[in-house]
Amino acid sequence: MNHKHAPDIEVGIIRSARIRFRLEGAFRIQENGSLIQGAGEAIVVAGKLEIRLEGTRLTMEEPVLLEPVNQVQDRFILREVVIGIGFHWEQKEDQEFQGALKLFLSEGEIQVVNVISVEDYLISVISSEMRGDSSPELLKAHTIISRSWLLAQIEKQENLAVSGKSYEPEHRTKGEYIRWYDREDHDLFHVCADDHCQRYQGTTRSYNPEVVKAVKETAGEVLEYEGRICDARFSKCCGGVVEEFQHCWEPADHP
Repeated sequence: MNHKHAPDIEVGIIRSARIRFRLEGAFRIQENGSLIQGAGEAIVVAGKLEIRLEGTRLTMEEPVLLEPVNQVQDRFILREVVIGIGFHWEQKEDQEFQGALKLFLSEGEIQVVNVISVEDYLISVISSEMRGDSSPELLKAHTIISRSWLLAQIEKQENLAVSGKSYEPEHRTKGEYIRWYDREDHDLFHVCADDHCQRYQGTTRSYNPEVVKAVKETAGEVLEYEGRICDARFSKCCGGVVEEFQHCWEPADHP
């Protein structure tokens, strides 16, 4: 299936009481139309979101959306983004992103979200998840799988918002207890940027031309079964063992 009209997506990057950033190029504040650029920070002051930028202080009603004037060239840099959360390689690094920067308050802290096109998102995901010098057909396969998984999650979130129904997260019998952990963890954005969803590290990782080519050559392509996009979740390391979806991800018996 070709899914050409995929919307922009929202990727949760980091949540903290203080966000330091740098706008490489001019960004327009959607709420008032003013242009800003350069180094700055966002903090919480008396329960309000305040942006400080080179001597200027702006107290903003949230959410705040900073959109690049030049979508192709302009970038923003976030300082000390945590990657590998909960793993032995957990660390902080500065990361560069394209697209828009969205800020809002969540549980007393500032949630940072990157608003970006699906295809640009995938270029970073494939570059972050696997080696860019892998075979072209493997890069294409991974691109289609990642795109399918992403759009299936968005479709699931939209259906949940309409119906209010989800699967039962717990299953108990006399000798068994199962607890399912799924993407209901994210209700303020579509996906997160870490291994919990798909690893997305903006334009920080250099793009291999073969990755860009693989994404462009499969643009909009997804896996589909009986008119629905397949939830094509994958494991980066399976230890040589495969398992059915219903025994690994959630209690859904797919063909």
